[in-house]
Amino acid sequence: GDISADPVMSKKVDIKGTQGGAFKKNTDIVDASKNKIDQAKEGKVSIIVEKWDDKDSTVKKDAYAYITKEEQARAGDNYQDIKSGYVPKDAVTPIKRVDKKADTKYQNQGTDLEHPLFPHPPTMQDIKQGKIGDCYLLAAMATIVNKDANHFTKHIKDHGNGKVTVQLFKDVNSPVNITINKSTVVSKGGWLGGGGVDEYAEQSLWVQMYEKAYVAAGFHGSDGELPIAQKSYGLIEGGSPAIALAHLTGKAGGGSTTIDSTSDAIPAELQKIILSEFKGKIDDLEFALLMTLMPTLQEMTSKVFVSEDLLEGILKKASHDFGDKKKPNIITLAKGTIDLFLKKVLEKKLLTGTLGSGKYTEKETALFDIFKTKLDAGKMMTLSTKEKIFDDGEEYEKGKSGGEPMVKGLAGNHAYSLLDYAPKKHKEGDTLSVKLRNPWGTYGRKYVNSDTGETIDITSGKTWKGAERKADKNGEFWVDLADVMACCSNYDFI
Repeated sequence: GDISADPVMSKKVDIKGTQGGAFKKNTDIVDASKNKIDQAKEGKVSIIVEKWDDKDSTVKKDAYAYITKEEQARAGDNYQDIKSGYVPKDAVTPIKRVDKKADTKYQNQGTDLEHPLFPHPPTMQDIKQGKIGDCYLLAAMATIVNKDANHFTKHIKDHGNGKVTVQLFKDVNSPVNITINKSTVVSKGGWLGGGGVDEYAEQSLWVQMYEKAYVAAGFHGSDGELPIAQKSYGLIEGGSPAIALAHLTGKAGGGSTTIDSTSDAIPAELQKIILSEFKGKIDDLEFALLMTLMPTLQEMTSKVFVSEDLLEGILKKASHDFGDKKKPNIITLAKGTIDLFLKKVLEKKLLTGTLGSGKYTEKETALFDIFKTKLDAGKMMTLSTKEKIFDDGEEYEKGKSGGEPMVKGLAGNHAYSLLDYAPKKHKEGDTLSVKLRNPWGTYGRKYVNSDTGETIDITSGKTWKGAERKADKNGEFWVDLADVMACCSNYDFI
C-alpha cells in the first residue's frame, strides 16, 4: 500500500472547557439564527467549546456543537481559518488537542540485519510505555502477547528497504495494511552517533512500529478513525482497551464492562441491623447515638469504597453529648455494641473485611468469578483504574506517561493487562487475588508484613494479617481482590 506519512510528534494538552474537533465532512458553519457564515472542510480541525448558552438561540445544544478555530501551531496541516459558529454535532469527531514536541526527531532503524523487528520471540517484557498516555494500547498488546506470542510476528512485515507493514483491523475481520517508515521517535540527549532516547514505546522495535502504525491508521482508542490527513501521536492518548484489542486482533465479541463498586444498598441494610439487633437491647442513649450516625454512613457509602476498617473507625470515633451546658452527658458506643455490629455486617457480606482476611462482598466474589471464567476461556483481558485511587490528603507522585497519580504501587487512570487469578480452586474464606502487568514495565504493588518487613505471598489463598501496601519495582504483580474493587473502574476483554 501507500506509505503513511510519519505522524507528527506531539503530546496532548488539557485546556479547560475545550476539546479538539475534526470535521467528518464538508459542513456549513452557522450563526445563532442558523444563517451560514462559513464552511468547514472535511479533515480540518477546530476547537469544540463546551460551555455555551442556547437560551436565546435557534441552535440547541442537543443537536449542535459550538466551534472556534484551532491555533495553527497545534493544527499543523489540518489547520483551517474558520469563523466561530455552530455545526451539527454529528459532523464533528471529538479529538485531543495537542502540542508539538520540540527536541524530538525520527531516527531511521536501518536494515533488518542491523535492527531486526524481533531479535527474540516477542514477550510482554518488550512492551514499555514511554512519555505518552497510550496505556490502553500497550496493556492490550501485552495481554495478547501473553496469550498468543505469535500474533504479532504474523501481522508485521519488514520489507528490508526501510519500510514496514503492520496489519491492523478496522472492524471485525476487516484488515487494513499500514505501511510506515522504519523509524522511531527519539528525544535529544544522545544524538551523537544517532542514539537518542526513545520518546514513546521504549527499546523494542516491533512495539514501536505497532504504536506508530496505530497512529498512522487514524485509530485513537475511540470509535471510528480520525478523519484527518496529518496524523499525530498526541491524538491517541487516553482510549479504551476494548477498542484497541479489536483493532489489534480483528476478533468479535469483546467489550468493556464497568465495575460497580457502589454501595447504595448499604445504608438501608445498616439501618435494618441497628433496628433489629439494638433497639430495646442497649441503653436508650447509646441507641440514639447509633441512629445519629446514619447520615454519616449514608454520605460515606455514596463517596468512597467502604470496608470493615472504615466502618469500625467511624463507630469507635462516634460520640454525642446528650446533656446540657451545666451537665454534659457524652455517650460513646460500648465495645460489645461495635463488635456485634461488625459481626452482623460481615455475616451479610455487605462490606469487605480487613485486608488479608478473605472476607469479601458478594459483588467482589462475583467479579472474581467473571475474571476466572473469562481467563479460563482464553480471553485476553485488561483492567483499568479509577482516576482517584487515593484517600483525601494522601501524598502521591505523578507518572511519566500522563501524570497518573501513583499510590503504593498502583497508578490511577491507567490500564493494566489482567493475566491470571489465584488460587485456582478457591473455597469460601480464601484470600483471592489477580495478576496484573503495568505497561510501564515497572512499578507494581506488594503487600509487606508490617512487623517483619517481609513480602507476603498473597496467591496461596491463606489469610494474612498486618499487611501494608507498598510500591515495588516489579511491573508484574498480584493484587488482592479488595484492592481491585476499591481502585478499578472497568475490565475489557476480547
